[in-house]
Amino acid sequence: MHLTAHELSQAAKGAWRSGDAARGLVARTVCTDTRQLRDGDLFVALKGENGDGHDYLDRAVEGGAAGLVIHRADAAASVPESLPVLIVPDTLRALGDIAIAWRAKCPAHRTAIVGSSGKTTTKEMLAMLLRHALVEEGKGEETVLASKGNFNNLIGVPLTLFRLEPSHKWAILELGMNEPGELKRLTHIAEPDALVFLAVGSAHVGQFGSRAALLEAKSDALRTLAENVPILYDAASPNTCEIIRKYSGRRPLLSFAVERPADISARNIHARPLGGYSFDLDFGTVTTPVCLPVFGRYNIANATAAAGAAHMLGATPEKIAQAFETYRTSNMRSEVREAGGVTLIVDCYNASPEGMAGALESLRDWPNSEGRTFLVLGEMLELGEESAEHHARIGRIAANLAPDGVFLIGEGIAAVRHAWKGPAEAVSHFTRHEDLARALIRAVRPGDRVFFKGSRGKRLEVVVDLLTKALEAPGPARSRNTQ
Repeated sequence: MHLTAHELSQAAKGAWRSGDAARGLVARTVCTDTRQLRDGDLFVALKGENGDGHDYLDRAVEGGAAGLVIHRADAAASVPESLPVLIVPDTLRALGDIAIAWRAKCPAHRTAIVGSSGKTTTKEMLAMLLRHALVEEGKGEETVLASKGNFNNLIGVPLTLFRLEPSHKWAILELGMNEPGELKRLTHIAEPDALVFLAVGSAHVGQFGSRAALLEAKSDALRTLAENVPILYDAASPNTCEIIRKYSGRRPLLSFAVERPADISARNIHARPLGGYSFDLDFGTVTTPVCLPVFGRYNIANATAAAGAAHMLGATPEKIAQAFETYRTSNMRSEVREAGGVTLIVDCYNASPEGMAGALESLRDWPNSEGRTFLVLGEMLELGEESAEHHARIGRIAANLAPDGVFLIGEGIAAVRHAWKGPAEAVSHFTRHEDLARALIRAVRPGDRVFFKGSRGKRLEVVVDLLTKALEAPGPARSRNTQ
């Protein structure tokens, strides 16, 4: 896979500073961060909140960049004339346009996943199912490409597409959205062959001003989609169903749901004694039992979506069920850890109101008869004027669980305390991670469990790490940490 100098300038609508310097250039990889740049990369200089890539062109040259893509011509004054420099109107736009040219050369089937929450987990599950069910042994990474982490924005999606190679048969792309128009652009860049539309909730509503504006922006995925692209959608989400009714057109539709009628549904759910769930997965013509060894009842919806998408791509129900038994979580998503005899439920990569409520309710599936339960809750961000209402609801749900202690961090999370109906002394509010961690370390003992949930921006992993170190430290060391 590569792009020539002519293909690059055509795709990015730019001009080479020197045609002679660009002659013979072949771009085989693209990079936007000089700290990760490798010899021979094409470096695209992006301007963001935390810096401007144009200020690091000298570093890109020193790192061995094969060429530069810039929109500030003056920034290249110190760049040797012999190095190819493509000058474009806007480098972020150019990055996406170059990614379009790149993916057009690869025949891989592209499945895009959109929705308010669950995108990353569904993406990981679907990639796992395809590797187990449709790939020859030992060739999973070569034939199935999936976005890394939550590479789901105007930078992450192009960078994912640049990893495409001719050996890839399937690409699983996560498409996110933080502002109007972003999802339309991402859908155009990805041009998926299938779309998985998860539940649309309240995440990011503060960025759009109203529910109506949020739904309109989410609808961009359907309005941009080619007419013949099949859509798998969450029949249990009223918002998603509204979008489907308005904008699906004549596209092929397939629904999924948990414990309600749908083309693909999960039924007869039971919590397993050692964690996880068992349930029946109904594909319409065949039903197969599934064991999902992860925390969180909400993950059953993600699993059902992934199973439906895998089935659309040719995986059999039997292979899907076998693959789910091997699924493991990571990266602070529904992780269950153990440290010093204390169980840590780490689900703090991100948090929407619906996701926070679902995670808390999932604690009911595993009563902790051997010890106590503590909640560590971080503020849910980007909720705008609805923030207090959503946090208050979380406070009521948390109180109904009757935990032994609740530790809060973040300004907006104070609404949890105001809505609290349990003992006032059970709730503590902190502004510093270190102070919260010290209080938590003093409180817990072997046999207890601690649940962590909050928006990524609240960095609850800092508390997780401090608590883990204290619990795993020798006795005297832990005593010093609690002083």
